[in-house]
Amino acid sequence: GVRPGVSDGSAGNRVPTLPSRGAVATDLAAGAGAVVRADGSATVVDIAGLGLRIPVSPAVTGRRGRSGRPAFVHAATDVDLRLHAGRVHALVGESGCGKSVLASTLVGLLPAGTQVAGTVRIDDVDVTGALGDPRDRTWDRLRGRVVGLVAQSSATFLTPTRTVGAQLAETVAALRGPQAPEALLARVGLDASALRAYPHELSGGMAG
Repeated sequence: GVRPGVSDGSAGNRVPTLPSRGAVATDLAAGAGAVVRADGSATVVDIAGLGLRIPVSPAVTGRRGRSGRPAFVHAATDVDLRLHAGRVHALVGESGCGKSVLASTLVGLLPAGTQVAGTVRIDDVDVTGALGDPRDRTWDRLRGRVVGLVAQSSATFLTPTRTVGAQLAETVAALRGPQAPEALLARVGLDASALRAYPHELSGGMAG
């Protein structure tokens, strides 16, 4: 994969994948080694030298690696990225450059057996060793609590044969969320009646 740029949200602006020298400082006084910008915002994601090799079925590639082992696709190479709390970041790059793979990395949804180089820290937790195992317990305190993924076509991720309310309630219970499904709908301006609807009964904007 190529190294995509990162936009800070301003029109036409592109900034390097790492802050320039002097833009960050290490908070040694806190003892946690957390990176803090000059404006006081902490680093919530810190990726250094990330490389990903994802196993691909021979049925897809038509070939195997040496000794009959699965072939691998180089999905990301030498990625460095820091995301800071309270800021909006945009990852920009052409189709196939690895944006979705990087998003899957941050929520622990890479295919099992993915080979990883470099380091990834989320909320000051080193998740590098768990990147190749979506079921690793490391993700229990992070996925859905600290990090989450909203897909581009989010409506397709709802089960079509279950109501919206049933699916929201299940998610809230699994994450031990502090708010009921009704309160979550209210936060995004939807009426509680949407809980009784099935996904196909929602508009694209409501489902997204």
